[in-house]
Amino acid sequence: MANQRGRNRPELTPDLVFDILRDQRRRHVLAYLFGERRPVPLDELTRAVARREFDAPPDSLDDDRLERVCISLVHTHLPKLTQAGLLERNPDTDTVELTDRVASLEADLRFAIDDDLEEHYVP
Repeated sequence: MANQRGRNRPELTPDLVFDILRDQRRRHVLAYLFGERRPVPLDELTRAVARREFDAPPDSLDDDRLERVCISLVHTHLPKLTQAGLLERNPDTDTVELTDRVASLEADLRFAIDDDLEEHYVP
């Protein structure tokens, strides 16, 4: 995980955490990065998010779908996670990585990104 000590970051208030986690695509990003625990190339992250979102095997994802996911990641979701201090993007290597700040929220984030979340609720 990237170390962000000394950087100006907003306080992780409950409102900010809920705002971040309310979007499914951001939860997919966090879930994948939690599993990898390393800098991940943007194209790899895009494919991983698209696979989860469309519940599709990697070879069935067309370029149009991948491009739409990538654009939303680059212009909306990654900047929001970066502003919150949870993610760092390296433009030189075009990789993204969780920061050490995520450790304090790991239990809450794991619950929010749990694939089996619906099992916790009775219809």
